[in-house]
Amino acid sequence: MYDDSSNGFRTLIVPLSATSPAVLHSILAVSAFAMRRFNPFFKALALEQKEKTVHYIRSMIRCYEPDSLMGALATAIMLCVFEIKDGCSPVWESHIKGAIALLRSLSSQQKHGSSASWMSGLTWWANKYLAYQYVNGYSTQMIDVEEVCDPLFWLSPDKDVAEIEGLMGCSSILMATIANIRRIAHIRKQPATQGSVAVPDEEVQDIESTLFSLVQRVQSVPGRYLLSESTPTEQTVCLIGDSDEVPLHAKTLILAGEARRQSALMFLYGSVLKLSPKHSAMRSRVSKCLICLKAVSFGEEEAGSAGTVVLPRWGMSPLLWPLFMTGLFSTEHDRPAILDMLRKLEDKGSLGNVGSVRLKLMKVWKNQDLRDTLSVSGSDEQKGNRAWPVLGLSPKDWPLSLG
Repeated sequence: MYDDSSNGFRTLIVPLSATSPAVLHSILAVSAFAMRRFNPFFKALALEQKEKTVHYIRSMIRCYEPDSLMGALATAIMLCVFEIKDGCSPVWESHIKGAIALLRSLSSQQKHGSSASWMSGLTWWANKYLAYQYVNGYSTQMIDVEEVCDPLFWLSPDKDVAEIEGLMGCSSILMATIANIRRIAHIRKQPATQGSVAVPDEEVQDIESTLFSLVQRVQSVPGRYLLSESTPTEQTVCLIGDSDEVPLHAKTLILAGEARRQSALMFLYGSVLKLSPKHSAMRSRVSKCLICLKAVSFGEEEAGSAGTVVLPRWGMSPLLWPLFMTGLFSTEHDRPAILDMLRKLEDKGSLGNVGSVRLKLMKVWKNQDLRDTLSVSGSDEQKGNRAWPVLGLSPKDWPLSLG
């Protein structure tokens, strides 16, 4: 979302291209694919560079030389980025799994005397990036993904955990909390068996309290411009948009971070507490999230509107998860605005997975409408227990990359 120190693509992967042909060709492939929007010639060039990348990484893995593992890890991450941009094909998941296998090999080497430090450099950044992609991709698929639920994936020892990172568009502590919500949702979905461990209600309440008390920060931005549970959302968003004191990138990060915090509460209410989209608590979160998302201007024609923040060219992908969650738990009244924002993201952002997100949401809405039509009794509050499990999506529809 913003090119700060959390951008390992620039600080860690690009330098590797000087010594690794696989990394070099993977960067060229992603770059050419982004350029195809301006010239169709680049699409063929992107596929050609991708083929070269695959050839090189296969050779690296076959030889399995310890010194080449860093390059192979960086290449696997870049291939994942390519597949996400190319319409979110299922192949992105294979590259993520391959990158995690390489990461484990590197971790094993480093624990047995390698000079590289696990808590710094490419391994630490890749660890965090892969977990970020996994949580985004598996938020709505209730399968067990063990490692990404560990807060140590997120909480860097040398960084303020409440500071919004440019790469993720939110803070580390928020991503750790979302991973924890996903873990609890997975556990509660499993049938109770002898010896199984239940999640106490107190733990769920602690997560909600964490989200309520979280104030995500951006460096050098005064506290009056930060969004939290205690600030009036609409007034503060207008204050941010109209301010000359807050830089453009900081405005975007504040809005994106708050949109994800509100979406995390929706995720908790829907996947764990099973609240209906029409429940008052859910409606409040959807409304506040949409205020933040609408304040981000997705098109140049809105650049002069009061209270809006013009979305930078690099500021697209972290908005997908909040948009998707808001769509899952919205009512028919909110759908046109959500579809409009997705359309603008697709037009402006060169992100192929936006189209897949839109199609999945439309399928969810169709099934929700059918379920509501067939339901002849029960209040909106009582229908909450049926809200999350019946999304009408088969396992083959997932995982959907939202990173």
